[in-house]
Amino acid sequence: MTSKPFFTTLELVSDPHDVLQQLPIIPYLPPELLGCVIYHVQCSKTLTTLAISAAILQEEAERALYRSIWIRTPEDLHSLSSALLKGKRNLGRCNSVRSLEFGLLEDECHDRNLEDFQNILSSIPNLTALRFWTRAQRRGFPLRHPITTVPYTFQLRTLGIRESDLHPDQLVQFLESQPSIEVLEMYTLSSTPDDSLDLSALSSNALPKLSKIAGRVFNVLQLVPGRPVTEVILRDWLEMARVADVGMALALSSVPACSLKCLISTVAPQFFVTMGSHVPDLVALDLEVAFSLRGYELASIASRVQNMPSLKDLTISGFRTARFAPIAPSPAEDALLFAERFALRFPSLAEFTLVSKTDIGKSADCATCVLSKTDGWSVAEEFSVADDDRSSKWKTCVVATF
Repeated sequence: MTSKPFFTTLELVSDPHDVLQQLPIIPYLPPELLGCVIYHVQCSKTLTTLAISAAILQEEAERALYRSIWIRTPEDLHSLSSALLKGKRNLGRCNSVRSLEFGLLEDECHDRNLEDFQNILSSIPNLTALRFWTRAQRRGFPLRHPITTVPYTFQLRTLGIRESDLHPDQLVQFLESQPSIEVLEMYTLSSTPDDSLDLSALSSNALPKLSKIAGRVFNVLQLVPGRPVTEVILRDWLEMARVADVGMALALSSVPACSLKCLISTVAPQFFVTMGSHVPDLVALDLEVAFSLRGYELASIASRVQNMPSLKDLTISGFRTARFAPIAPSPAEDALLFAERFALRFPSLAEFTLVSKTDIGKSADCATCVLSKTDGWSVAEEFSVADDDRSSKWKTCVVATF
């Protein structure tokens, strides 16, 4: 712990039933940690659940200023709602909460849970980030939607929703009433059509501060033009036929510099040529390659592409296979080799990240190498994670930003 100047998140890694036994360590932590979020982590081979329970919140609210709450179950939701309504003294610091996240199963979308959620929303006056979703397969929220029926008294800056939760007219009406939103995250179901959430009715004056959007290509094309968007994350496939459309939408952002993260089938040079012709000011590009990461494709990019003069950060991730492996035996050697080649074509490139994944049988490995450019290229960070280790090791990860 002494190697880092400060932390933004404290994680109590334990079986959820034993979490309370670890709470006495909190008074002995550095003061920088007292503004943290306390999570308990439940890991399995296929699922990791990160949550904060209402019991922990009530126990420790006197000693920690909570900035983020991730409610794990309807029971925690009801417990927290009841405590807020009763005005318990040890929950008086909810004024410090800035972020709230909660999800409902389809059979949990009933009046009591919705009322509890609305009570909590109404009790957190300074909330700036809200992420709410259901895991329902049918379109549209089955009852009234809690985020559209609460009289907001705060300035919401981040909104995360499932696109299947709201009908377009509900979301349009809500977005029109929230001029402070800066981040809009829309999580999608693979079975829903591309145009399932049509926001074309949104006025051009809505979302004047929008700087980041995560959603489908269809919604990006609707929301980016004319707004100060600097970061775009595409939740669905970006086909080569639509690269030009996305590039033109980014070019119509009211600010010049931007970053793009997307999923593509291959890293063909034509992608860089097309995107660069529309968005020469692109400063960061994160590409996840759906199929094999072929070394000759990377080499082709490095030798042909030269129309992204502002690109500073490039990340490419994909699978390595025996047949189409990159030309060097390790991710670090691959990264060093291609960074040197890319630097000839991208004069502003300062960081290059290569994520190389293997999927052989039931095992899956992921190796990441991050290089930074100083006088030359050097490995800034390199690590490897094996998925099949999850059953035997507890892992921690930073999950909150304040």
